[in-house]
Amino acid sequence: MKLFISFYILLVSNLFYAQLDSSTIKIWNQFSSLDDSLNYTLFIGGPSSVGFNLYFDSSRLQPFENGSLFTKEQADLPFIYQKVPVLDFQYIIGDQLEQNLAIYHSQPISNRSNYSLSFLKRSHDGYYLNQATNSNFLQANYFRKTKKENYTIKASLKHHRIYNEQNGGIQNDSSFTDANFDILNRNLIPINMNHGFSNDKLWKVNMQQTIYKSDSSSKSKKFDIITSFDRRFRNYYDSLNANLFLFNHFDTNRSNDTLVQKDFRQQINYYLSYYEDSILTKSMEIFYDVNRTTYSNHANDTILSNHNIGLKYILSTPQYNFNTTIRYTPFGFRRNNFNFHMGYNRNLTQKIKFSSSLNAKRITPNYVFHQYSSNHVIWNNRVNDMYYIGLNTAITLKNIRLKSNQFWLKNPMYFNRDLTPVSTLDTVQIVQTSIEYMVNKKKMEFNIEFQHQYQGGLSIYQLPEWLAFGSFYYKFLHAKSDAKLYLGVRVRSFSSFNLMEYSPQINQFLVSNERKQESYFIADLTAKAEIKNVTIFAMVAHINSGLLGYRYFTLLHYPQPDRYFKFGLKWLFLD
Repeated sequence: MKLFISFYILLVSNLFYAQLDSSTIKIWNQFSSLDDSLNYTLFIGGPSSVGFNLYFDSSRLQPFENGSLFTKEQADLPFIYQKVPVLDFQYIIGDQLEQNLAIYHSQPISNRSNYSLSFLKRSHDGYYLNQATNSNFLQANYFRKTKKENYTIKASLKHHRIYNEQNGGIQNDSSFTDANFDILNRNLIPINMNHGFSNDKLWKVNMQQTIYKSDSSSKSKKFDIITSFDRRFRNYYDSLNANLFLFNHFDTNRSNDTLVQKDFRQQINYYLSYYEDSILTKSMEIFYDVNRTTYSNHANDTILSNHNIGLKYILSTPQYNFNTTIRYTPFGFRRNNFNFHMGYNRNLTQKIKFSSSLNAKRITPNYVFHQYSSNHVIWNNRVNDMYYIGLNTAITLKNIRLKSNQFWLKNPMYFNRDLTPVSTLDTVQIVQTSIEYMVNKKKMEFNIEFQHQYQGGLSIYQLPEWLAFGSFYYKFLHAKSDAKLYLGVRVRSFSSFNLMEYSPQINQFLVSNERKQESYFIADLTAKAEIKNVTIFAMVAHINSGLLGYRYFTLLHYPQPDRYFKFGLKWLFLD
């Protein structure tokens, strides 16, 4: 693999590379960014390990949904048609043999077609015993359009593999918190599982065919046919720990559980768009899709199907944008599920912007929540549908942004500490309010944000009430060149909250009230140099580690990483 990568870089770097548009740069940077750059997400180990978000969002609604049974997959890199060759190379190293390699290459085949390849590899030895991670991501895209530009085809192949060693956390939290213990050598701290691991694989194939018809310069029609297939595979292994597992249903010596999920989807979309002076003013989309899902685990093989119909409408003017989407499932496993969205954005003045959105859903939980069997846990549940309403509002006043998010949940789902899934008849209300102040001047960037989270009703998400984020960067500019040097600091802070537990067997978080994480902050120092198309950066993360004691945890029995170092290089090959 190392030889192949070296040869590939040598080959494409000798090609001619022209200017890459800024939108592509932004998308790729988001694609290849490191997870630990997220403001309020804490991780149990190194890159590609399990992360826990302290800031509630709709992704927390459903266990096992959208592949969440598997460690979070890398997002798809969208189709981007480039008329010129492009190569972007990024490499990052850090403590504990951390390595992050990202390569993106786009090459035109003709004036009507191109392909792109993207590769991402992350590996880390872990901060504690049996905590190594290794992930590989590969995606290939192909694009072609006809001479008259009335037909296009897009095809992609994606493979994602994540290997995580699972140690079940440390045996005793006091081994970390006790100042008399040799805590500098984390490998001396006993762990719960010495031979556990999980191996997740994803294969995904997607093809989109589009037919265009333009009645005039002010009206156009578009017809999409989308076909996709993906296969998700999860393997969990452990050598049994009698103190950790209550049941061994299939094997008393080891666990070797597998779960396979296959999804086939066929979707048809019809678009009708209107323009004024080549600017979109309104559009309507009608869609229908059918999906067939197969679950296989131990002796259970289940096939489910769903039929979905929907309508999307957009109205746009220079002053405001209005959009609404309605999605309904008339037939299938999730019969009578619906998803309603309405959004509104308006420029009140040149400096004042307003946005608001409303979301309402009826959700039938993933089939795995209904029925599942493994060596340690077996369940066959009667599950209630969940109802969700979310209202989001934001006002931007020059450098100040005010936000309010309100969530209402009926019949939420969660896991007990004994790994039992629970479908409730209760309600949960979460109200988030925040204020953000941003300054971006010639020699200074400053950003500070305060978040308040109120949780009412059933307390199953165990969130901190207060969160804060701040960053400050000073720029040194070279007068006779484009060279720039950034020096800065980033601080994340949160109030106390009850730590949740983590179950490696099912890759889910469990509600627990055993231990409370005290209020804490994490500070990082960063330095970045930009010289034409080359960016070099260095970061010392969690510089305040140990200054106020060792009492910082992500989850129960999973301490946060101590102070660590990163160094990175980004090289965009351009003309």
